[in-house]
Parts: sequence; C-alpha cells; structure tokens
Amino acid sequence: MYSALCLFFEQVSCFRDRRPSPNQAMQPPAQLSIEPLRNLNSSSAKACTFSVRVLCGENPVGSFNYGAQKKETMHTSDRILIGAHTAMYVPGTLKSPKEEIIKRAATKFAHGTQWAISKVAFDSRAKAAYISAPKKLVVLMDNPTKFNAVLETVLALPRAPQPSARVSAILKLRQSKAFYDVAGVLREGPLNEREPMTKSGKKKAADFQLVQKPIGQEDMRGLDFTAWSGMIEKLRPLVGKYVALFKLEVALQSPGTLQCETSFGAFVLPLTMDESVSRSRSPPHI
Repeated sequence: MYSALCLFFEQVSCFRDRRPSPNQAMQPPAQLSIEPLRNLNSSSAKACTFSVRVLCGENPVGSFNYGAQKKETMHTSDRILIGAHTAMYVPGTLKSPKEEIIKRAATKFAHGTQWAISKVAFDSRAKAAYISAPKKLVVLMDNPTKFNAVLETVLALPRAPQPSARVSAILKLRQSKAFYDVAGVLREGPLNEREPMTKSGKKKAADFQLVQKPIGQEDMRGLDFTAWSGMIEKLRPLVGKYVALFKLEVALQSPGTLQCETSFGAFVLPLTMDESVSRSRSPPHI
C-alpha cells in the first residue's frame, strides 16, 4: 500500500481545460500590466490588475440564516481564484439575499473561466484567522470589483491549485484552532456514518482519511476528518483519488488530540492526472 501511494503521488494532477465562450471572452489591451497575485493587498487592489482562473466545487451555491431571529437568508457562492502559480490563490465570494442573483453570477463565473480583475474589493467581514488560503483576504466578486474575461489563447493559467499544508504539520497543531487547505489521496471513507444532533438539528456525518506522499523523514500517518451533510456525497466517489480539500477546520481538544472537520463553505476539487500540467506551470517568482 505504501509503495503504491508513493507511485501515485509521483503523477502530476490538473483539471481539464475549460475556457470562457468566445462571445464572453475578450483579450486585455496590449498595454495592460498584470500584477502577480502574490502582490494583492489593500493598496494594490485599487491600482493594479490581476489575472485569475476561477475554480469551484460541484454545485457551489449555498446559504445561511442571519439576523436577530435567524429568519433572514443570505445566499452565497464561494470560489477559489488562482493566479499564475499553483500555490498562490485567494478565496472569492458572491453574496445576495436573492437566490436568483447568486445563481446567475455562479453561471457567469463558471469553473475554469479566466478573468482580469481590477478595482478589487474585499469582504470586510472576513477574518484572517478563518481563511485557509495562502492569501488572507476574500475577494468580493461583484461591484465594485471589475471582471473582464480573458481568452485561454491569450493567457493560460494553472488549472488546479496545490495547497501547501502538510499533514505532518497539521497533526502537530499547538494553537486552539486553525483552518487549512490540503491536497492528498482520500484513502478511507466514508466510515461511521451517523446523524448527530447539532445546534441546527440533526445532520449527517461520516469520517474519511487523507494521506500525502512523505517528504524527508515524515511518516505515512493519515489525517482523519469528519465530513458533514452534502460533503459526504461529494467525497464518497473520490475515495482512492487525489484531491484538494478546502476549508478544513482543525481544533486542538487536548494535547495530542485533534478534531478535524469540514467547515461551512468547504468543498473538494478532484485532481485528474494530465501531463499537460507541466505546460501550465509558471516560474516560481510569479
């Protein structure tokens, strides 16, 4: 099993190429200067233009209740905006009390589409401590942020992210709570399927295990985590496959004891083997 997993990890993963339709895509002006996504911050957001590819899980539209009596509903759709380097990406979000608005926007910002973004605005309510991406910002994907579609023939950005979190480091967590994006093979699951009582009533839960190819002196211990509700069915067919899992919440229960679970807005992206990923890689400095 160990050798098989090691061989598996030596394969390179990426997503199939999905392009904006010709009537939507447009080539940026020749004089347009694209800033590396790693330079995105509150100052550069207003003055610079960045190129990103939109990535999202299956059926990424969700909702939550808010207000004093929790009677108001906010509809949401979360995305990953990846830059020219596979390890550099930032979360993006769509929010509206009107479901139809979110559904239309979700169709516009389909998985795989590429955009030049400028006048970037951030979600002021997002807290860095709860952001699992390398960029501790959340881009608002509606006004005033400007999105111009970019042709694949003009600029080909990576088709899959490579979260840098290591299972060995997660298992050594010392703080009370942290959020991670992590890539690896789903080795086991779903196990112990159940319906525990939560603050919002009974919810389905099941356990999975994710493993990574060891680096250096790392051992092959897996990361056991609990998936909730809809995530169970999204993970079920991916057991034995290489995936990127986003928004994993890890809490330290006691020294050496962790509770890992998918948090609100969590999603998974399957990584399929494709040698063409080597052509979409960018220089390390971007």
